[in-house]
Amino acid sequence: MQVSHGYEAALGAALGEDLTAPVDETAPSYWFALADYTDAPGLPGGVEPLARFVVAPAALARRLKTPVIASGGIASLDDLAALHAHESDGIAGAIIGRALYDVRIDLKRALALVSA
Repeated sequence: MQVSHGYEAALGAALGEDLTAPVDETAPSYWFALADYTDAPGLPGGVEPLARFVVAPAALARRLKTPVIASGGIASLDDLAALHAHESDGIAGAIIGRALYDVRIDLKRALALVSA
């Protein structure tokens, strides 16, 4: 897999631990090709799909065209700001439920951050 310079973090956010999964069908867990979605949600205006910046096996094509919703490990406004900086790389949203529940992120401040 090859990633254009500057898109490494976006690829890591998009694939997470799946980044190390093989395409070898004999492996216990592996990537395999799926048809494109026929009714996939569009990316926000001005956002390019990550697939334009990554050379990867065909089995990952659909995953790289789909908007990324980051989940896990978002524990502060700093984490949210770091993700928001990659919005144009295909990061379309973030799940911050636990951080809200634990009062580590204030919803009003988070919305102000991503609306700016």
